[in-house]
Amino acid sequence: MPNDTVMVFGFPDADSIFQPLLPNRNICIWDTALVSDLIAVPCMASVINTSVIKNSDIQLIYEYYSDVTEPTETVILIGHSKVDVPQQLTGFFVCYDNLDIAKEKLKYDFLSAYRRQKKSESFSRTVANALTVLRQIKRQPGISTAKLASQLELSPRTIQRYIESLRIAGEWITYDQRKKGWTLFEGKSLLFGDYDCTSSNGSFDALWFYDEFTKRITWERYAETYKNDALFTPIVTRVINEIIENGTGWTHQNEYFRIDAVGWESHFQSIKRETNNVGLNAHLWNLKIAVEHENNKQDWTDELMKLLQIRCPLKVIIGYNYYDERGNNEQEKIDAASRLVVAADTYESIARDREEILLILGNGCSAETGKSDYTSFDYRGYLFNYREEKFVCFSEVIA
Repeated sequence: MPNDTVMVFGFPDADSIFQPLLPNRNICIWDTALVSDLIAVPCMASVINTSVIKNSDIQLIYEYYSDVTEPTETVILIGHSKVDVPQQLTGFFVCYDNLDIAKEKLKYDFLSAYRRQKKSESFSRTVANALTVLRQIKRQPGISTAKLASQLELSPRTIQRYIESLRIAGEWITYDQRKKGWTLFEGKSLLFGDYDCTSSNGSFDALWFYDEFTKRITWERYAETYKNDALFTPIVTRVINEIIENGTGWTHQNEYFRIDAVGWESHFQSIKRETNNVGLNAHLWNLKIAVEHENNKQDWTDELMKLLQIRCPLKVIIGYNYYDERGNNEQEKIDAASRLVVAADTYESIARDREEILLILGNGCSAETGKSDYTSFDYRGYLFNYREEKFVCFSEVIA
């Protein structure tokens, strides 16, 4: 049954009454005597003679549409009904006292229903195409925009829009410069259920931390202090503490293990009685996050090495690079940092436990002039990819 259909219940000679009012000759009239058809059969609109339908049946129709989040069809009720239309359905149900009054407006109602149906069909095609793009990227890592366009018979520009929509939906799609095509980070898709949403950190992961950090540290708020290390560092520490405590409920602490900020989850209640009975205080906690912030543009690698020595699900290093060296020079530094991670004696155990290592680099003064004459923030996030054994940028949109 095509969606370009108008279901009619309770009107003899339905074709002669309603066909002339339809906006398109290809729309067909389906005259039915079964209330179940009004629910089960997809259509763009239903026209119901409420004088010949049972109140229990009209109530059933109301209940069905109340359970539909966003109905795409229009329901037109003609005649008096003892059951009022629920408030939440008034945008999709149209009521007329009799057929004569209805005929004056039905032409516009059918046109509105037709446009709504076409908009819904367009959205469905968009979702289907976007999921097809995602499936092809998952099946063929490194597939190019041109090849995707050829396979789906779509324009390259449309493929790019779908990829950006998937990114907005949470898919971690990156452009692989070596393969000259698109890949999913670690080959995993959120929409296809490859990620365990009940991980040990819950929703508190590297991407979430980066998003929270860059939302709270804004140029509009801190433009006056950002260029002054002595003033800005305490602000960063305070923001990190807020993210840890407010976002997770964990306890934050500064300079524990000589680390700028850590977050830990306590379980001391489970052993409190036992330790107290022998005269000891109960200390039982698990380290969840460790964060280092370093202003020195050459020395944040020492903070990286420090965090590689501890066992922690999420390690975050916040450093800076000269703003006029954010291109190839920065990538060379990132690649060097990747080699440091792999060379560390602790790498094997870190990789086995898949501990997240997040590197956030902000913009600093000019390498050439030493002047801080930039006019905005430029924090970029890099997450270590164990499969490729390197940091991968996820904060830049690669066209």
